[in-house]
Amino acid sequence: MTPGRRHLGHAELQVRIPDLPIKNVENCRELTRFHVPPAKRGCGAGSRLLQKVCREADGAKKALLICVNPFDEAERTAEQLEAWYGRYGFERIQAEPLVMCRQPRSAFH
Repeated sequence: MTPGRRHLGHAELQVRIPDLPIKNVENCRELTRFHVPPAKRGCGAGSRLLQKVCREADGAKKALLICVNPFDEAERTAEQLEAWYGRYGFERIQAEPLVMCRQPRSAFH
């Protein structure tokens, strides 16, 4: 899974190798700068992009990490975002700041 920018419709995010002191960091990718313009939210673009990136990570056998941080409080809270990422297999690994991880899935999962 090559680091770099991903986009689909109005949604975009950055995939990078984490700059974290963790074992096997080469088997992880960090998602950053995940953004959908407020006027385009609720149309499914973010969901489709996240599904695409999760499939890519599964194929490359890479875990995904994300630090959940709402862009604006007027939209979704950290709790709502945690539930949203949870629908795609992300689990909380740290409470403050909120960090979630998704392990790669096999084709038979």
